[in-house]
Amino acid sequence: MKRYHKEVKFNENLIKHLAPYKMKLTTTPHFINRTKRKKIPYPSKKLLKKGEIFEYYTDDLGKLVKFVIRCPYSEKLDVCYVISCIGSIITGWWQNSDDCHVTLNLNLYER
Repeated sequence: MKRYHKEVKFNENLIKHLAPYKMKLTTTPHFINRTKRKKIPYPSKKLLKKGEIFEYYTDDLGKLVKFVIRCPYSEKLDVCYVISCIGSIITGWWQNSDDCHVTLNLNLYER
């Protein structure tokens, strides 16, 4: 699987058709566990409309597999979700709103 990030290499054309707020979402057991342990909210349509896809993964043939979307949640917090292309919410986490990824490991991504 290949990994791409907005700050490294990113094909906007590959994700421009995505509208996560229109997807019929399902949850994985891992995500359900995260919602309980970390109080991650279920991604509402309203929340997803405000989000920005900043990372995605493709298979070796270049087909989109999953993506990561960051959604503003409050003044100090954003919430990020990993969602498969078939609408399965894989995981989620909190991110400080002012976190600009200064520690981003560029070696993890395609260039």
